[in-house]
Amino acid sequence: MEFYSGIGGMHVSLDRAARHTGGSFEVLCAFDINPNANVVYQLNFGLTVNHKSIENFDCDYLDSFGADTWLLSPPCQPYTLQKGAKQKDTEDPRAKSFLHLLKLFPTLKKPPTRILLENVRGFEMSETRKQLLSTMTPSYNYQEFLLSPTQFGLPNSRMRYFFLAKKKPEDFLDPSRNGSVLCFIPCCKYFDSEGRPLEGIKKIECYLEGDDPNLHSYLVPQRLLQKTSRVMDITKKSDSHSCCFTKAYGQYVEGTGSLLQQNLDIDLDSEDSKGTDIIEKLELRFFTPREIANLHGFPADFTFGSLTKKQQYQLLGNSLNCVVVGNLLQYLLQNQDSKI
Repeated sequence: MEFYSGIGGMHVSLDRAARHTGGSFEVLCAFDINPNANVVYQLNFGLTVNHKSIENFDCDYLDSFGADTWLLSPPCQPYTLQKGAKQKDTEDPRAKSFLHLLKLFPTLKKPPTRILLENVRGFEMSETRKQLLSTMTPSYNYQEFLLSPTQFGLPNSRMRYFFLAKKKPEDFLDPSRNGSVLCFIPCCKYFDSEGRPLEGIKKIECYLEGDDPNLHSYLVPQRLLQKTSRVMDITKKSDSHSCCFTKAYGQYVEGTGSLLQQNLDIDLDSEDSKGTDIIEKLELRFFTPREIANLHGFPADFTFGSLTKKQQYQLLGNSLNCVVVGNLLQYLLQNQDSKI
């Protein structure tokens, strides 16, 4: 089952894992209360998302699905380390639904045999995480991770926390790592035996849409350039880095994600290019939703239907990286057929 399914990042990740392992899976149900996300999910996977509030679930309802794997991506706002965040943790109303699941968990008659949870960096320091571990430790072997797409060769920084668990006596390929917070995936082709990344980071140009005549509509408005020119992160197509894209991307430029410099005749690092007047000559534009989806590992045929650019940015900002999660699922499932 997919809890907080969003636009289907977990589903795409499952597809990736199944292709690489030869296993198969069946998604029994997906849950989310965001109507735009649910439209996108149904468009791409043909499955109607259940918009019932998780806080209204009881044990009988969860047991009725008989799912052996739970995939969860609870709201991140209670735990985010972003500037201005209140970090209210368990006191944040948006944490209630996940805390409700934890409360129900010990009394389930058919608990899942495998669990994957994704959240922002900061969750690992939360009271919610303490409650998660307290709930799972008696019956599950677990491993925790802090991973970014850059470790998998993708030019995008998006550090996230992951929790993987297997119901005892089932265990991980490398059980010596149980109870640890890891910065690599054991037995994964992207890392050597010491946990060092093996993949070189690709260039931004590999993920761009090319010479689309509609790209002019993504130019950053002058009002935003004048207001926040000193706090923008600027990248070029030849670079191998970009900042994490948030749901406010396209509306603001400070701390929401990188901008793409199109005029490559100007070198921002040279002495002649100092000063705010040079910013307007850079021909800065926003990354398109399709380009962000590419960086997040969504397939080329993934569609947002008729949603506006703003809506697409919001959904992508709340999504996950399918390459990272796909590799975690390979590690979790180990060639097993699953009802999810």
